[in-house]
Amino acid sequence: MGKQNNHLVEEKRQKLKELRGSPEGLSIALKSFEDESWRVRKTALGILLEDYEPRQYLDKL
Repeated sequence: MGKQNNHLVEEKRQKLKELRGSPEGLSIALKSFEDESWRVRKTALGILLEDYEPRQYLDKL
C-alpha cells in the first residue's frame, strides 16, 4: 500500500469518526462496508455497533 493510498484510507476513517451518530454518518458507515480497505470496513463496523441501534440499519444491510 502506497503512502497516498494510506492517506486516503485515513481520510475515510476520519470522516467516519467525525460523522458518527448522525444520519449522514450511518449512511456513510453502511457504504463503507464496500470499501476495499479492511481498516475502513473495521472502523465502520465499530461505529455502527457503538453508535446506532440495530433497528436503524438492519433493513439496509
